[in-house]
Parts: sequence; C-alpha cells; structure tokens
Amino acid sequence: QGLSSPEMTAIRESGLADMNRGLETAKRQMMLGSAGAGRTGPAAMMDQNKIMNDYLSQRRELENQALLQNIAYKQQAGQNKKKWRLKLKKF
Repeated sequence: QGLSSPEMTAIRESGLADMNRGLETAKRQMMLGSAGAGRTGPAAMMDQNKIMNDYLSQRRELENQALLQNIAYKQQAGQNKKKWRLKLKKF
C-alpha cells in the first residue's frame, strides 16, 4: 500500500504553494521590467510564455517527484513485509 490520498494531496499542495509564490513574483518582476523599458500591451507579455513554460515544467517535475515518492514508499513497505515474514518463519 502506498501513500494515502490525503498524503499525496499534502505533498502536491506543499510544492504548489511554493511554485505559485514564485510564479506571482516572476510575473510582478516581468511587469515591472516591461514598464521600466516602456513596453506595453502584447509586447509587455512576451516574457510571460517563458515564465509559464518554466512553471509548467516545474509542475510536471512536482507530479513526477510525488509519484516517485509514492513508489518508493510502496517498495519500502513491501521490503518491510518480506523482512517480517522471514523473521516469523524462523520461529
């Protein structure tokens, strides 16, 4: 048995909170930089694609890490069961 749904949700929410703060900070910095350079409208949003691509890449990595953590948990649980079975057989 792997991590429960609430545990997986907690892992995701923890990572997403940090990522969302970073996204908002990057957007604010982009807007300030654009305003400082005198760019407005669509020209000011050109950097947003890179920011969103980075965000989506980080999001995929977060999901991947959550999945790998769940797999590792399942493998560890399986190994622990095998150890207990071996100990019980000795008695």
